[in-house]
Amino acid sequence: MTFFLILLIFLPLRLQNIDQPLRNITSFRQAQTATVALNFYKHGLNFFRSELDIFGIGREKYLTLEFPLYQAIVALLYRLFFVHDLWGRAVSVVSGFIAAYALYKSVFLLSRSHHLSVLSAFFFLAVPLNMFHQRDFLIEPTVIAGLMSAFYFYLQWVTTNQNKYWLFAVLLFSLSFVQKIMYGPFLFIPLVMFYIRKNKLKSVFRWKFILSLIIPIAFYLIWQKQADMLNISHNQTYFTSSNFRHLEWNFGLLADRLSASLWQFRMNNFLNGIFLKPGLMLFLIGIISFYRYPGWRFFYIWLFSEILYFLVFFRIQSHIYYQMIISPITSVFLAAGLAKMANLKIHKILNNLLISLIAAFFLWRSIISSDWDASLDLAWYNRLMTVGKAVSNQKYGLLVNPGYDWNSVYTYYPRLKLLTLSSENFTEPNLNKWKNQGYSYVILHRYREFPAALPEFLNSYKNILQLEDFKVYLLHEKSTL
Repeated sequence: MTFFLILLIFLPLRLQNIDQPLRNITSFRQAQTATVALNFYKHGLNFFRSELDIFGIGREKYLTLEFPLYQAIVALLYRLFFVHDLWGRAVSVVSGFIAAYALYKSVFLLSRSHHLSVLSAFFFLAVPLNMFHQRDFLIEPTVIAGLMSAFYFYLQWVTTNQNKYWLFAVLLFSLSFVQKIMYGPFLFIPLVMFYIRKNKLKSVFRWKFILSLIIPIAFYLIWQKQADMLNISHNQTYFTSSNFRHLEWNFGLLADRLSASLWQFRMNNFLNGIFLKPGLMLFLIGIISFYRYPGWRFFYIWLFSEILYFLVFFRIQSHIYYQMIISPITSVFLAAGLAKMANLKIHKILNNLLISLIAAFFLWRSIISSDWDASLDLAWYNRLMTVGKAVSNQKYGLLVNPGYDWNSVYTYYPRLKLLTLSSENFTEPNLNKWKNQGYSYVILHRYREFPAALPEFLNSYKNILQLEDFKVYLLHEKSTL
């Protein structure tokens, strides 16, 4: 009943602006994810052909970044109802509540504290990072929902030794691993410690325990091998597990971890995305006082595992939504801090009122802090949509930027099929080649920033649109000038 009241608090906040275009700070990743879902809807579900519209019409248009389960769910909703970004957001909203409920159940199972479990779910839903990204067109909320559900079922299996919980945990861990491998293995650290404490050290040789770890990892390795083969065959070799530059982008270098500016950026993300100033005080109080709860060692080990995750995948933490997996355990300590602050020797009603006031203040500050939607230039968005209307009767086009930019917003917003390239590669021989392949127009973006003057050979083609940062030429029509 209490969790239902939490849902009633947060549901209106999650549904606010749910029908808005994907124009906020994660527009790059959201548009990319949404493009795959839209192409599933148009061309049918094929988990081995994730198609993006920014790579043109060649074999490069297929890029496999993750197992596209989330995109497939959204595509099915498109078929059941209608095509709109709100369905992608709705899946994220539902996933956020599922993860919160799994956290609530896990904390109660371990601590036997109703207050702690309720407040943990509250803070998980209330931190600015989740307030914002749990309504994005991203796979993260769905992956975290799967992981937190698997986490709870694993705890239930260890506690009750019932096979159904083991099966649910293994299945959900496997589905989550193939979507985002970097999150899940770190959750095994506290779970393994919990298993050993319940069953003694020699129990690690039991077949169900071994399989519970091996099966999800095996699923991932099989999928990753397939994904590597797909990306190599589609000339997307950068996105393979053996490409050093790709690995460096995720892990970073030692120099990154010694950089004061990178640490400052990430700590600011933590402060603004998870704690806020009042939450930081609650978190520190929770860290100090948590030992009074049953099973307290488990939670400290869980926190350690997420710190380890952060340090291992240090470079990719520049994208703040990669910190969402850390928010479940930080929410538990936030909850413990609030419970400790309100644990005064006063009447129960006054005690609950104090908790409610502090929680309401945190939520209010979080609502203000998570209002990041103004980050994308609306005027630029409208100009891009104008470009889309100008070439709406054309099939395939070329997008030329001053540098290489494969951002899917260029194609997803105006619903175009483009081949992206840098201005250095935009030569007359290449243009003739692309014309023969079926490309019928050229979009120049930020053309004033090109390293040299616009190519003279463009003068022979008809310029149908000129804006402050866009020019559009038709390749099958000659200029009348």
